[in-house]
Amino acid sequence: MRNTNILSVDATVIVTKEPYQITVNSSSPAVLDSVIRFSANISSLEEVLSNKTLFVYRWVNTANKNTLTSEANYTSSIDINTFLSYAVSPGEYHMKVTVYKKEKIWPFSVKIGHASTKFVLTEFLNGKLTIKQQLNDKMHVNNHTFATKKPLNLSSVLTDEFEIEYSYAYIWFVNGTFQEWNESYSYITYNGITPGKLNITVKVKASFDFLSNKEGIFTKFITLKDAINIGNITGENEVCEGQHMYVNVSYNGSNPTEICWHVMHINESLNCTWLNGNENRYTIDLHTDHKEGTYKLNITMKNDVSKAYALISFKVIDGYKDHKISSVMVVTITFCLVGLIVTVAALAYSLKVRKKYHITEVADFNFHPHIKKGPKISTVMKNLLYEFLEKDRLNRRQNNLNKHQSTIKTYGTIESSNDDDMLLYNL
Repeated sequence: MRNTNILSVDATVIVTKEPYQITVNSSSPAVLDSVIRFSANISSLEEVLSNKTLFVYRWVNTANKNTLTSEANYTSSIDINTFLSYAVSPGEYHMKVTVYKKEKIWPFSVKIGHASTKFVLTEFLNGKLTIKQQLNDKMHVNNHTFATKKPLNLSSVLTDEFEIEYSYAYIWFVNGTFQEWNESYSYITYNGITPGKLNITVKVKASFDFLSNKEGIFTKFITLKDAINIGNITGENEVCEGQHMYVNVSYNGSNPTEICWHVMHINESLNCTWLNGNENRYTIDLHTDHKEGTYKLNITMKNDVSKAYALISFKVIDGYKDHKISSVMVVTITFCLVGLIVTVAALAYSLKVRKKYHITEVADFNFHPHIKKGPKISTVMKNLLYEFLEKDRLNRRQNNLNKHQSTIKTYGTIESSNDDDMLLYNL
């Protein structure tokens, strides 16, 4: 409610000691020739104020020195449109309000206190530039960082109010390059392709029939970043219980990045700790202290403008059981190989001896090498093998001797009267 009645100078003013508190606010800043609003509020620390209690507010400003009054309960406001550009200069001023409690018997009034506030009158239009973008998972971190390749909704909002109609025009620039001139609405859509910093500016022009034209320029600096995108995931899909499993995650996106992972069963909720990512690649070192079974590794990555998810499966096996089986197989295979080598060597030697069956020799076994004290295992094995092969050779030659008639060279004494039954004795 606006009331411009001037409080009578002859009225008797009584200063009260009641603990009232008065606060004053304004819609500052405001451009010259526009409407600026002031409000005052009364509160009491000892009593609850009633809407029926009337107070008189006396408003005095330092811009044009005018004095206005209003009558209301514990809250009052006034609109002033008399700060004209041809009479008042832009700058900072004060508004002081003095409050009186109105008594039923005039001319007595009780002064309960006063308060003041600063306000600013400007030469240029006042307002702001807003930028909004719809991102997944509500990842909008602040009003200065946005994602590339997604529409930016740019809007200009004026805070100045005028009592008369006016026409306007909005001229948009990005990094100093003209984008659009619009006289119908105060917003446009812009698509940023390349990550980096942008300087977005809108110039607003307001035209009046009976007032001087106004202008305002609003600028905002923002940063565009690429959304994160998980590429290849490589690594093991089977690991022994208690061992480490390494998974390499490749991704694209603007830094800084964060990653978290969680081993889970089906339908288990995700709960992990965020860690700083690296340059387009991260290696997960996962210690598998889980029991045998199939598990899922849930990977989540994020940066300032996006989130990305990946889910892979892996198996945990009993490594101790496999180790025992492997040890038995290794021992078995080793013995088989040794036996095979011995057999092949014996066969090769036997074939070599058969080629020489027409020659019969009697050998003295006294030239065998003596086994020294404490021989090596390899030497013992070699001698045993040699002795076995040597006996086999002699047996074969003896058989050949009985079957074929040949010239026999003897070393020793022949004791027989029958020439047909000759016996051979070795010395």
